Amino acid sequence: MVLTGLIDNGFAASRLVAFCALSESKALDYCTKILYGIKEPNVFSWNATIRGYVESGNLEGGFMLYKRMLQGGVLKPDNHTYPLLLKACSCQALSCVGLGILGHVLKFGFELDLFVHNASITMLLSCGELSVAYDLFNKSRVRDLVTWNSMITGCVKRGLVNEAIKIYREMEEERVKPNEITMIGMISSCSQLQDLNLGREFHRYIEEHGLELTIPLTNALMDMYVKCGDLFPARVLFDNMGQKTLVSWTTMVLGYARFGFLDVAREILYKIPEKNVVPWNAIISGCVQAKHSKEALALFHEMQISKVEPDNVTMASPKQLPKTAQIRLVSSHDEVYEPCDDSFALVDALLADRTNLLEHHPAFCMEIGCGSGYVITSLALILGVEGNGVNYIATDINPHAVKVTHETMEAHGVNAELIMTDIASGLEKRLAGLVDVMVVNPPYVPTPEDEVGSEGITSSWAGGENGRSVIDRILLVADTLLSEKGWLYMVTLQANNPSEICHEMRKKGYASKIVVQRSTEEESLLIIKFWRDLDIEINGQSTSGFMGSLLSQIPMLSYLSGNNSENKC
Repeated sequence: MVLTGLIDNGFAASRLVAFCALSESKALDYCTKILYGIKEPNVFSWNATIRGYVESGNLEGGFMLYKRMLQGGVLKPDNHTYPLLLKACSCQALSCVGLGILGHVLKFGFELDLFVHNASITMLLSCGELSVAYDLFNKSRVRDLVTWNSMITGCVKRGLVNEAIKIYREMEEERVKPNEITMIGMISSCSQLQDLNLGREFHRYIEEHGLELTIPLTNALMDMYVKCGDLFPARVLFDNMGQKTLVSWTTMVLGYARFGFLDVAREILYKIPEKNVVPWNAIISGCVQAKHSKEALALFHEMQISKVEPDNVTMASPKQLPKTAQIRLVSSHDEVYEPCDDSFALVDALLADRTNLLEHHPAFCMEIGCGSGYVITSLALILGVEGNGVNYIATDINPHAVKVTHETMEAHGVNAELIMTDIASGLEKRLAGLVDVMVVNPPYVPTPEDEVGSEGITSSWAGGENGRSVIDRILLVADTLLSEKGWLYMVTLQANNPSEICHEMRKKGYASKIVVQRSTEEESLLIIKFWRDLDIEINGQSTSGFMGSLLSQIPMLSYLSGNNSENKC
């Protein structure tokens, strides 16, 4: 195309860009070079490249392209650009960026575009902005079935099943005819509520109105019946399926195992045509839920004999979870922070990363702020016999916490050096560059500054302004103590501005990613993993990591206004 001059033909060049960006063997770097080399690239070329980055999980690359597109000053985004960007923002960690993108939607006049409107609602619901999504939905002058389905599906994914049912009833009143997507959402609501009667009502509707029992819809119905404890209709649906997917097989295996029909669960398991860890995890998990621990361990060994490789989920069921669940019951003290959602999320992050941790071969593991000892003991149990020879050290400013941690670790056969100190005071020279794995559940709750460092249990949560006073000090210490291959796992709160934390760590040469994200009634927790990474450039431009300061890279991203610089993430 270069030799023939076709590279200067807008249509031909855009098709080459689309092929490089969207084909199975994506070549995004090459695609971007072509895009930047075209004299007058059209919007289609920009959108195709942005889509390639987003679908590859490289969200920063997509946002940087959008920034460059705006800086060009010639082309404006169209109604295909914003759904791509909004999809990229469909997680709570990027909610601020998503709200900023909505500001651009209004600025460029796409708020009445149905395609953009539906993507906006999906993004808002995915980020937990239910009230904003409702407001946008109720005030909109453009609605179609996709709009209703976006609201229903978004609510179901967020666990807001009663809201989803309410929206469905409104949809009925407006005489909008549901389709397969609607029914999957409603059946999933019944699964979460374990409402068998309502589930049967929707099943009858499907039959009476002749909706096709597609594979996803059938799987949803089977899952609903299994979770509601009615295995017979689930088995009828399963037996009548012309084509069964892995989800179909796994649903039935889990159902029979959970309700104690282990022989039937095994019979189905052995009939699955492909070897896969997922149904094995289901039957082991079902045994654990039914409190058949011996059977769960027997199945675990059988799984290994069958040469099915266990994964993190497998390890969480028969071996790790019973141990870590009992750790918090060993010892306690009124002035020591007991394991809670944040501690459990941090341990879940370590479990999720267990394979990587074992391959990492850490020689030195450290916890700052050990509290009850739950996390450092869990880490030792997670590494197990493969982690023999690992040195463990834990610190806490609270003398009662050091004592409780000692009792916890001793009860579980874990040896560690326990030191009463503030963060790692006095240890910097001794441990500099030695720590391969550091775990921290810091005081992150926003409090008055005078509460930081208080005696007793208050020291475990008082984080000062924005909850960052202790976190920022820990990050400085971590940079000194971590080895060249060192990893840091840290609990943060949305109020701590985790994107800024990642941006600051990026300045020190650390990449980052969210390992676990969990929302509770009171807070939104993020477990972020940091590691040294010198090769962190995209197209020659330094970036700020996955959770980097995206707002600073996209000009004028503020909610409902392109000019208000005060609205920052």
